[in-house]
Amino acid sequence: MNTWHLNTGPPFKSRDNETHPTKLWPKLMKVNYSIFSWAGTSIFLISGFSAIAFESLEIIYVILSLGLLCIGITMCSIAFLKSLELSRHQIVTTGDLFLMSIAFPRRDRMTLWSSFAVSLLAGILLPVMSTSTNFAFGILASVYPIGNVNMWAISRGSFLERKNIEINDESDDYE
Repeated sequence: MNTWHLNTGPPFKSRDNETHPTKLWPKLMKVNYSIFSWAGTSIFLISGFSAIAFESLEIIYVILSLGLLCIGITMCSIAFLKSLELSRHQIVTTGDLFLMSIAFPRRDRMTLWSSFAVSLLAGILLPVMSTSTNFAFGILASVYPIGNVNMWAISRGSFLERKNIEINDESDDYE
């Protein structure tokens, strides 16, 4: 008796209501993206310096760099899809997602962007400090803090309301 309802989406069987897809977004909004961003950057730095000290750990550094890239791309995609949903009623620009305009709290902007800066610098400096070409993968890990910036902006940001503009006479469009 599973039927498709317009407002609830496709049928979904679950014993646990917490895993229902419609309940996922409120949980994502409560995440502290500043802490997650710095945690990922810290793990990246630790694995990078460990890989420089011990050549056998280079594969872990490469896998971690690629993993952080995938997580960052996923977070950016989720934020972009949520911005498409919000753009029906609010003005959401790409700059709001990536640059976090002045309307966002300065402390949060500085925390998130400093995590990106450290990750980017580590991705550049770790290959310089090593002779192995495996360290070139490190630059990809800097996408992870950008994903955290996007998720923070879309989940906690406030955007201007879109004005309701009605067009009564569309005949002027083709004249």
